Formats: sequence, C-alpha cells, structure tokens
Amino acid sequence: MNAIKRQLKAIIELTPYRVRRAQALNRFESFSDGLSLLAQFGFSPTHIIDGGANVGEFAMMAHARFPRARVHMIEPQPACEEPLRRLCQQSPFSYHPYALVAPERSGTSIAFVVTPGAVTTGAHIAAGAIGGDAAQVEVQARSLDDVMAAELGPDERILLKLDLEGHELEALKGASRVLQSTEVVLAESAFFGDPRPSNTPLQLSALLARHGFSLFDVLAISGRPRDRRARQCDLLFVKDTSPVSADQSWN
Repeated sequence: MNAIKRQLKAIIELTPYRVRRAQALNRFESFSDGLSLLAQFGFSPTHIIDGGANVGEFAMMAHARFPRARVHMIEPQPACEEPLRRLCQQSPFSYHPYALVAPERSGTSIAFVVTPGAVTTGAHIAAGAIGGDAAQVEVQARSLDDVMAAELGPDERILLKLDLEGHELEALKGASRVLQSTEVVLAESAFFGDPRPSNTPLQLSALLARHGFSLFDVLAISGRPRDRRARQCDLLFVKDTSPVSADQSWN
C-alpha cells in the first residue's frame, strides 16, 4: 500500500493539482489542554463556577484537573436536574437550578426554551418565537452575584465558565462581585447571527477588559456546515493581575 501511495504521489506532483485533507467543522477543541496549561502556570482555583452545566461534563473535567476546588453547577434545564443531583452526591459538587441573568431580572421567573423530556445543549432563555419540538418552561432567574454571594469568602481564586447560548454577556453584567474574585473566565462566543448576537468576541472582550481581564487563548472554534465560516468559539480570559499572565516573553 505504501508503494502505491508513493507512486500516486509522484504522479500527482507532475500535475498542477494538490491533494488536501477535508477541513473539519471543528478546527480544534482544547478544553482539557487549556485547563492543563492553566495548571502548568500555577493556577489553582478555590471555586469552579459552571454556568450552563448541562449534565456536568465540563464540571467533571475541571474537577479532575483541580480536585481541591469546590464545583458549582448552574443549570435551569429540568431534564438535567437528575444527573446533576447524582453528581452532587460527590462532596465537591453543588447544584443551582437557575437561569443566569442581569441584576434587574434577578429573582424573577422567566421563560426557558427546552426539548420536553430530553437533555439538549441548545436550551436557552426565550427571546421570541420557537419552533420544532421545542417548548417553553418557567424557571427561576438569578444573577451570578445572587447565586454565589453566600458561597464565597475572602481571597478566592475562581474559574468561571459560561455556556449560555448567547446570554453570556447578560450573565456577566450580574457578576460584578463574583468577577472581583475571578481569575479565569471561559465563555462561549458567536461571530454572527440573525439577530446579531450580543456575545461576540469583541463584546465579551470589551466587558471583561473593564473588569481587568485580557483574552488569553481560544480553546475551540466551530464552523458553519455549508462553508466552514467561523460560527462559534470558546474564549479564555485571564485577569491581568494573575500570575498566569506574568510570562509575556515571545519564546
């Protein structure tokens, strides 16, 4: 087989054509590598806040990397309650069944779009008409500060992850106190959409810059299926005063 490949390669090199592998829709997905890099730079969080925890996959990954941290899983999707409560039987985990919102909506009930009886990664706060098999349920809404205020003490080092289907910016607006103790933020972002998303990389970067964060890494980029245009990404921000950001050398 290797001989045949070499012959084909030699023949193709005589033509103006080149063979390339098909590009994947997901160019890379490096959550585990990103967490490992943070640990390599000495990051050791006291709390991990997993906003949009779904069934706890990220929470378990982060706990495996940072076993001393208390893990708070925030997820309003009713179908996720049972697996998250099972996970809470392990001591470092806690579960908060809320949708994360800005301060002015905290303490209210809001409409949340779900697939009835099923876990979905696309559940989100209702913002208009819904279609297909989706349905709306009423869930409790809280700001991050209201959810976490009683949990945090002085000198915390927080890893905050937000995967909220476009509502990351709203959640961050309700996290002014939490962000004071947060060292690392991992947030999903969208490049485009109709209507235009409020969680674009520029919007997230601008808000977090006001709280002293800089963009540190891009952990994942996914492309649109029909032409692979970059559609969504997961961005890693680190506070400028963090030891993780201290090494600025090129090599």
